[in-house]
Amino acid sequence: MAAKTPEIAEPLECETISCPVDTCLVPADLVLVSSDGIRVGAHSHCLELYSGGFISVLPTISATEALEETAEVLEILMYYMHNGRQPSSRNIPFHILQALAAAAEKYLVYSAMEVLNLQMERYIPSHPLQVLIYAVKYDYPDLSDKAGPLSIGVPFETVLNETENRPDILLLWTRYREYYLEIVHTIYASEPAPVLHPGGIADCGKWSEFHYTMLNKVAGSAEGVSKFSHNLKQLGFMLAGCFHCVQRSENWKHAITKRVEKIPAFSSMA
Repeated sequence: MAAKTPEIAEPLECETISCPVDTCLVPADLVLVSSDGIRVGAHSHCLELYSGGFISVLPTISATEALEETAEVLEILMYYMHNGRQPSSRNIPFHILQALAAAAEKYLVYSAMEVLNLQMERYIPSHPLQVLIYAVKYDYPDLSDKAGPLSIGVPFETVLNETENRPDILLLWTRYREYYLEIVHTIYASEPAPVLHPGGIADCGKWSEFHYTMLNKVAGSAEGVSKFSHNLKQLGFMLAGCFHCVQRSENWKHAITKRVEKIPAFSSMA
């Protein structure tokens, strides 16, 4: 689907709109109108040279409709369309980075796409669903495979709201989560085989409480599967002093880990 045509125009002679790039001294010859109603100066030559999605020149003023991006996003984007040092993207707040990365893809600003993609990857631990949606939308399968496992812990209502305009992504996510829910069923349906204690005793008393606590940690959720090994290690103190129960927990962890490793990559859901 073609990118939306940006609303740009030549500035009026009586107004002065400068380029937002602080090292640029060339007068702006175009205006971009942001979603928050701010007029952002731009250069037709730079838009044509560094972008595949902006229209470089309009013969008359026609900026009657604002772009979808805020002025802050457009101003940062202009830096990637100049022959100069690009701004640091490390400390950009996520909500700005997310909009900036989407704008770079939308307007085909190739000089920005890869570096912003790398910064989006850094946010997988804190914003897995948003990164997943970005990765699927703009065809970054490696990124979607990294974000997929962490996204299953996001509440369904949140996923539903975030994918309101992309039911295809909701379907992919639901199919992917189903693999984890199948493992949840396995965890609750079958207890790991005991490792016999001296005298043929199956359980010294420590296992029952440990097992019950682990099931509570799983809490019947897909997220509980993704954190299974972590929680098992965290609760290991409950089995302290019993080699046989520790070995039983290791066998359990190994069995669940093998199941998780067999879950297809998110990118294969399509």
